[in-house]
Amino acid sequence: MDSQNITQWDVLMKLEESQESITHLNKFCLDMTCLYDSLKHSVNDYADGKAEGKDLYVHTDKFTKETADYTSIVDDAIKDLEDCRTLINKFLENN
Repeated sequence: MDSQNITQWDVLMKLEESQESITHLNKFCLDMTCLYDSLKHSVNDYADGKAEGKDLYVHTDKFTKETADYTSIVDDAIKDLEDCRTLINKFLENN
């Protein structure tokens, strides 16, 4: 995009895209919080003899797999925010 032709609309659209990335990251964090709580309960249930080891393994495995997604979600959000900042800076330079 030519920095001379950046409009207010371009900046607002980029902000909207960035907001979607942050919303996705926020949802992921909430999901991870639920998984973490579930994992804690599984550990306590296993320690109290209320659950078998396989139940704890299932929760641990799911938590590990979900956590692996975290890096790409964070990277995407950071990239979107950096792109937004760059576009805003170009817009400010030319207006």
